[in-house]
Amino acid sequence: MTTMPWRRRAAIGLAVGLAATLTVELGYLGVAQAAEDPSIGKVEYTGTPMTDSAVTLKGDAAFPKLEVTVSQTRELTNQAVTVTWKGMDALVNEGRFYENYLTIMQCWGDDPTAPAGAPAPARETCQYGAFDSFGIDKDPGGLGYTRTRTVLRRDAAEAPLKGPDGQPLRYFVSAENTQGGSVPFWPVTSGWPAVKDGEKPARPKFGQSIDQGGGGVFGYTDTNEVPYAQRRVDGTGEEQFELQTSLESPSLGCGAPVGDAAEPVGRSCWLVVVPRGTTDDGAGTGTVIGPGGKPNISTSPLTASAWAHKLAFRMDFRPVGESCPLGSAQRRIVGSEVAKTAFVNWAPELCGASNVPYSLTTISESIARTTIVSSIPGSTRAALVSRPLRRDPDHPISYAPVALSGVAVGFNFERLVKTGPDTPAAETAVSGTRLPRLNLTPRILAKLLTESYGRSVPVADSKTNVPPEHLADNPTTLFNDPDVLAINPEVKWLNAPPYEAASAAPLTILENSDVTWTLWQWINADPDARKFLDGTPDQWGMTVNPNYKSIALPIENFPKSDPTCTPLTEQEKKDGATPLCVIDRAPYVENLSDAARRTRAANPGGIGSRWMLADDQQNLDPNNNPTYARWKKNTPHPPGSRFVMSITTTSEAARYGLQTAALRNGAGVFVAPDEPGLQAGASAMVPSEEDSRVLVPDPASTVPNAYPLPLLTYSAVAVKDIDTATDATARTELANFVEYVSGPGQIRGLAFGQLPPGYSPLPFQHRLQARRSVEEIKSGVVSGYTDTIPPPPADPGEDPGDVPPLTDGDVPGPTGGGGVPDGGSAPSPGPAPAVSQSSAPAPVPVVQAGRTPDDPGVMPPWVLLVGLLAGLAAAVAAPLVRPRSSGTT
Repeated sequence: MTTMPWRRRAAIGLAVGLAATLTVELGYLGVAQAAEDPSIGKVEYTGTPMTDSAVTLKGDAAFPKLEVTVSQTRELTNQAVTVTWKGMDALVNEGRFYENYLTIMQCWGDDPTAPAGAPAPARETCQYGAFDSFGIDKDPGGLGYTRTRTVLRRDAAEAPLKGPDGQPLRYFVSAENTQGGSVPFWPVTSGWPAVKDGEKPARPKFGQSIDQGGGGVFGYTDTNEVPYAQRRVDGTGEEQFELQTSLESPSLGCGAPVGDAAEPVGRSCWLVVVPRGTTDDGAGTGTVIGPGGKPNISTSPLTASAWAHKLAFRMDFRPVGESCPLGSAQRRIVGSEVAKTAFVNWAPELCGASNVPYSLTTISESIARTTIVSSIPGSTRAALVSRPLRRDPDHPISYAPVALSGVAVGFNFERLVKTGPDTPAAETAVSGTRLPRLNLTPRILAKLLTESYGRSVPVADSKTNVPPEHLADNPTTLFNDPDVLAINPEVKWLNAPPYEAASAAPLTILENSDVTWTLWQWINADPDARKFLDGTPDQWGMTVNPNYKSIALPIENFPKSDPTCTPLTEQEKKDGATPLCVIDRAPYVENLSDAARRTRAANPGGIGSRWMLADDQQNLDPNNNPTYARWKKNTPHPPGSRFVMSITTTSEAARYGLQTAALRNGAGVFVAPDEPGLQAGASAMVPSEEDSRVLVPDPASTVPNAYPLPLLTYSAVAVKDIDTATDATARTELANFVEYVSGPGQIRGLAFGQLPPGYSPLPFQHRLQARRSVEEIKSGVVSGYTDTIPPPPADPGEDPGDVPPLTDGDVPGPTGGGGVPDGGSAPSPGPAPAVSQSSAPAPVPVVQAGRTPDDPGVMPPWVLLVGLLAGLAAAVAAPLVRPRSSGTT
């Protein structure tokens, strides 16, 4: 017998061990790559947090399994609420909105004919009918009157109805059409049902939209109605609904102060859900949808037979308007819109405590910074900013952190699933549902903000829809970009709307902003993004729009530098049409709030769907007279194919129920702007070069769980510039403001005085800095201002006493109506045999944003550890193993 030398056995053992390591690793990777993308076919709760005022109602005998829940019914303002449901029957036709869907609307008035003790909404007071029935706007429900106020003579339930005066309503009668008429809309200002002299309703003609019918009450560009809310294959569904106050819809008047002038309450309204099943009695008693019957529901939800099945939710609004007695001297603060939502919550409580009406005038932070040190008499000396003034000993500034939020890329994408034999059946099953998450890098944002996708600018030829030559070789939309597919695996199965500017560019503001500067700074610091902006193609060959090449960053605005305009057709020239350019198709939005609101409504704005002559059917005035030739305003995206994104803030995204993208930070990790991400992001902020007492995001930070775009909003008070001779109360009132908003104002909740969703409570050291600022404002002295002032200490030092602590367990929870409870969850959408259905999350106080799923192609540490241990064991054991004898005994 020959004995193998121990060195050789050790070498073989080591080789075996390494082979074992490799086998384990490759086996893991192979399984991971073979497994389906975990996001395929997955439906997640993407709505606003459920509150303790959430209400669930059940359907009537016609819809016995239906249960509908509204996430919040008290302490309401202009915001989104989430409507979820379960128990709708299966579809019988291929059309997604042909039957078995919900219609949602907002109404202001009670039905005067409702039984005593059972209040119900009046259909005459509902904001519905902003679209016509002519099919021009690609009605996804099929041709009919489903999006109008039209009612037919064939609806047997209409004939017996009477008004409050006891007379027959006869809404099915009209002078222009023998088939039927329409339900009038009475605005809240009319005093209906006790109508004021001279008041008339807006009553559209048969098949027409409400704005064609006169009154100018609302139209498709500003309505909040949802004609079609999609059910999933398992009978569940989810829809975000924007509630409008008297400011957004004077015709509804919701939230307008009523009652005692000293302590007014907001006018309540109704959220109404009308289920549409597989019968359509409004088109004739017993009309059935499906094989052997009609192909689709064709009548309005306002028709009596459909209205009888409504589910009505009473919605209690906070009073809109001034929170202090008229005549009180205002304490004006100027600056950042980022803290506006919180400010609106804080102001009434501040007034109640001090009888001082604090007001925030939102202007560009760069203007606000110059205003507070202006030599103009009467200028306010307080601003809200996220970046400081350059330190000037003649104008010392006291800075106090007041709000922690973040820059957000909000999106409202509904899955447009590709058709084809390779598309997973599970993904096809969730077509039309909301995409729950999106990963983005600085380079992808650079592409979006420089109009580098083909559809972000007008086409070169309106007949062929071909992008202009300088973008012809680039992906046309966000979802065509391999850069996006590489970090969002589900996108390979999805389309973006092919001819929409919104599929290739986010909604942005025009005004200079610290938000914009912060975003550009992050993009500019990323090597890949900077190379792309300087003209280097990405690895798939996409290049920057040459109109933005070598753009100098960071800047405070979003330029629209591409001069491309779509050439007019010969007919358009003949009709006097004007060219369509970038700003026409994709205009700026008013502000960060408008950006989020338009994203939720899938209404990016713009013009260009078609040129309308003065006498065009959709271009007549309420009296059917010609107006003037113009481009038709773009309509909102239809349900099931919404695709809009925007640059906004976490607070506005939370307010309007948007999803927010997870952004790649300096550590290479995609982090969402949820509370953990914002808190970690705040801990990674660094002193500003202009004034080290103000912290700004650090794009180079490698804190792994830090969101890269946190925003600390500071109260900046020019203490030396306050003229106490002419404004004796300024110091006290500004100090009181800072003391409240950095203390009790950090308690999270929905009631006045609390910190609303989308903000995260200030970390303790920042509240300590605010406490120091209170003393500086009162005294008028910022000690050591000419020296280099260190940032707030990491060690908070002495507890300031009544400042609420940071930890969730110690922060008092909100009480009363509308507060966010500590536990609970959204109603379960029910079982989903064909769709992977995740349960709704427990209520949380910040914008909902899913975490980035684990990359199945990334090997976890335990795999390597197991392999190495196996190799080490083999190497150690090999020399000790005796060879077996090969001889016989």
